[in-house]
Amino acid sequence: SPTRPAYLAGKSYPDNTEELRVFLDSMYTRETGPGHTPAEAQPVNGPIRFLVAPHIDFERGGHSYAHGYLRLAQGPKPETIFVFGVAHNTPPVPFILTRKDFETPFGMLRNDTTIVDRLAKALSYDPYEYEFIHRSEHSIEFQAVALAHAIGVEARIVPVLCGLCPGETQAAPSSSDIQHFLACCNEIVTQGNGRVAVIAAADLAHVGQTFGDDFEIDDETVEKVHARDRDDLAFVTALDADGWYRSVMKDGNQRRVCGLNCIYAALKSVENTPLQSELLHYDHASDPGGGIVSFSSIVAF
Repeated sequence: SPTRPAYLAGKSYPDNTEELRVFLDSMYTRETGPGHTPAEAQPVNGPIRFLVAPHIDFERGGHSYAHGYLRLAQGPKPETIFVFGVAHNTPPVPFILTRKDFETPFGMLRNDTTIVDRLAKALSYDPYEYEFIHRSEHSIEFQAVALAHAIGVEARIVPVLCGLCPGETQAAPSSSDIQHFLACCNEIVTQGNGRVAVIAAADLAHVGQTFGDDFEIDDETVEKVHARDRDDLAFVTALDADGWYRSVMKDGNQRRVCGLNCIYAALKSVENTPLQSELLHYDHASDPGGGIVSFSSIVAF
């Protein structure tokens, strides 16, 4: 197929355009409890260049998506958007590319194949060997839907699934393949002069019995997760890719931060770009199996 179908339409979100629009509109006004106000329009000084958004389902995390995507919608629209997602199937390669356009109920998001072809040449392995993982992976699909809802389908996307970083340690990845690829991303973003945005489709901690822990979630556990997340996110708002990586990995990534590599990749793509950043929102949601998943919304402009 020349396109990547909307795999979760009708499953995780409505496949009817108008029903979906109403469903997503509700994210922007949702009350989620004490300390969590709905997303509000704010003055935007220039285009949003960098966004961390959740990839948890809209039902549980839509209110956090709303904070970031509202800011993106307020500024000048980007022409091209890198979307770094998480390959939850953990293929044994760091990056998986696709040249397919992404279908959404709001229309087709076109793939910037010129950039994808350029990135493919920056890797020593075949970046399409595990392309089939894109078919059912939700992390980029949810961004495609949120993008089409917030800014339409005029911008082209560069969909990149992030898998394993070989030899993950407490230090940042040193593989020449990884660093050469991300240097190429950075060059493209820099040359875009504000017309290229970067999104990290990233959830944070996954803690509790459903994720393999032998304890139940209580208030003390939640507070510990929040404290560690905020320590890590301080490096994201500082746009410090290596600091972010080291912070998450200093305990061996005990919280199972699935967005580790895609946030790292997104940060490296805007490295050395003079930007101002802001943590817009942070929260967690319960998992039915007994656990919590945390997520945040961060922008830089």
